[in-house]
Formats: sequence, C-alpha cells, structure tokens
Amino acid sequence: MPLMPRVIAHRGARTSAPENTIPAIREAKKLGSSWIEIDVMLSADGTVFLNHDRMLERCSNGVGFFHTKTDKELLQLDVGSWFAPEFAGTRFPTLIETVRTCEELGMGIDIEIKHLRVNADDYCAADSEIANREREIACATCKVLQGMNLEPSVLDKVIVSSFSTHALEVVQRDFPALRRVLLVEAIPSTWKEDYDRLGCESLSFNHKKATMEEILAIRDAGITMYSYTVNDGSRAQELISWGVKGVFADNPGELEEYLQFADDIASKDVSKTLIRSRSASDIIDQDMIVEGTPYMDPYNAPAA
Repeated sequence: MPLMPRVIAHRGARTSAPENTIPAIREAKKLGSSWIEIDVMLSADGTVFLNHDRMLERCSNGVGFFHTKTDKELLQLDVGSWFAPEFAGTRFPTLIETVRTCEELGMGIDIEIKHLRVNADDYCAADSEIANREREIACATCKVLQGMNLEPSVLDKVIVSSFSTHALEVVQRDFPALRRVLLVEAIPSTWKEDYDRLGCESLSFNHKKATMEEILAIRDAGITMYSYTVNDGSRAQELISWGVKGVFADNPGELEEYLQFADDIASKDVSKTLIRSRSASDIIDQDMIVEGTPYMDPYNAPAA
C-alpha cells in the first residue's frame, strides 16, 4: 500500500483556499500535492461532513455548535467568504463528495475523525458522552466508506486517523481493512501499547512537543512517523533527517519546493535551476551555487 508522501496538504491547501473544502482540495492538487488531510464531524442528522472546529464561527457565517445543526442548516451556510470574496458560496462538503473528488484527482486522503474534547490529549473516559460521540463519528465514517464500494486501488489510498482511541477501536472493529494512524500531541508513554492494540500503521505527533531523542527512539523501533503542522522548510528538513517520513503542511506547494531545492543541493544537481522565493518577484539563479558553497536557505537568499 502506498505510504503518504513527505508533504501532505493539511486541510487541503489552506493558505490558498478555505480549509476543508473542495476548492482547497483542488488547489492542493494544482500545487502538486498527491495526498490531503481533512477532518470529519457529524451533523445532527448523522451525515459525515468536513469540519475542524466544534463551533461554526471561525470558518463560516454560522453560529453555535456544528453537531447541533441539521444537514439543511449546514448546507445553507457560506464557508468561503471569510477567506476571500472569490470563495463566496462555498459549502460544507460531505465525506462522500470529498472522497469522490480525491478519486477523480487521483489523490490519497487522510480522514481525521475529530476528537470532541477541549484539548486533544485531555483524558476521556470510555463511558463518557464525548467518547460515545467520537465512536458515532467513526461508525458513520466506516459506513460511508463501505457504502461507496471503492475500488481496491482507491481504498488503498484512504487512511483514517484520530486522537481518539475510542474512534480507532470502532474503525478496527467495523472496517478492519481501513488503514489506521494514531494521532498524539506530546508522545505519551503509552503510545506503543495503543499503537499495537489498534493495529496502526504509523504514528503522527505534534513536532513542537517532541524531542529529537523521542523521535530517534521511535525511528529505531521501526515505526513510520509523520508530524504536524510544519510550515517551515528548515524544520521539515530537520524532522525528515531524524527519520520522520513526512509532514502535514498548510503551504504544501511552497514546502515541497523548499525540500526539493534542498535535495538538489545535496545531490549537487542545481545547474540551470530556477527557484522562486517567497516573494513571487525574486528568482534565485542556482548557476551561482558551486561545490563548496555554504548551504543557502532558498527563501532567505538574495535575489540574483
């Protein structure tokens, strides 16, 4: 089964289009991304929609808790105008619509089943209302994917991830063929126990809360790792050098460009290469780089 690449578009290309929307997915594809990560929650009617926050205010013109709204109420909301006028009228997409879009574009998709706690690493008792609601999201997600009758080649590029071990237990039970990823904030002492018990294929952690020693230990244990949310090229390069397979980024096109440039320098295959800096008007002529030249940050280098 294909692994996720070294740069995954976080909530789509969310610096170029409103997050968790079809335009953000299509924009990620235009920027060269082959995989996206999205978040799913349930409406009051039990439909699986893309959405990150428990509340509606940040990314729509709605008010209140997402999960209390019916499908009709959610589909009447505008989730694009807050980002830019050209996205006015964008709607919350369903998971079905999203998976079909990824299938059309040939993209892989990491579906994060949202935890419903205030903080991702808050304790959540197995018999709590929150745990039961997280299980409901997982159950509904499995039913949607099973009902779509995806071709094996498409299903191979579908991953389900969650901070909620309660949700991952449901996925393991209801749709064991689905690939599973354990999400954590700081790397807990129990991570390996949960990872093995839930049959996960990789671990994803907050890079700001992990030490080099922790990352190297996981690498040496033979575990595939990803890290979020990494928008700085030098930090992504560092994490990858420690054994992290890939990173989730809000600026996937820019980050991949940075890493590709670093690869070119490492292989000294930089002749006649033009790389754009963060400023669209600044072009760096890599003819100037010769063997023995100190490493140059492509986004802080002077224009030629």
